[in-house]
Amino acid sequence: MDCEHKTIVLANAVGKKPESGGYEVDFLVRCGDCETEFFRTNEYKKEIINISKH
Repeated sequence: MDCEHKTIVLANAVGKKPESGGYEVDFLVRCGDCETEFFRTNEYKKEIINISKH
C-alpha cells in the first residue's frame, strides 16, 4: 500500500561530519508515517524562519 503522506514532519537531523570534528545539523522535511525525505538542507550559517500559522 502506498503512503499518502498525511503527516509531515519538520525536523533537525545529524548531518555530515566536518574535518574540524563534531557534526553539522541538517533541517529536513519528511513523511511522519513512511519517513520518506522530501527535502534536506544543511543549517550551517543559515537562518531558519518558521512562518507556519496554526
